Amino acid sequence: GFTEAKRGCCGTGKVEFTVFLCNPKSVGTCPNATTYVFWDAVHPSEAANQVIADALLVTGIDLVT
Repeated sequence: GFTEAKRGCCGTGKVEFTVFLCNPKSVGTCPNATTYVFWDAVHPSEAANQVIADALLVTGIDLVT
């Protein structure tokens, strides 16, 4: 599950949101991104995107059937 929702995994989580400042090899990147809701200051982490996608698929199917 998620343990951090207020800051991003990469950098300080406040301003960094470019491929040059935030990538898996950046200094300051957290050791376990799966516990973070955000990858950087504006983008959801891969784990958060998976939760969102799963919810949309279930909701979308319910809307059609």
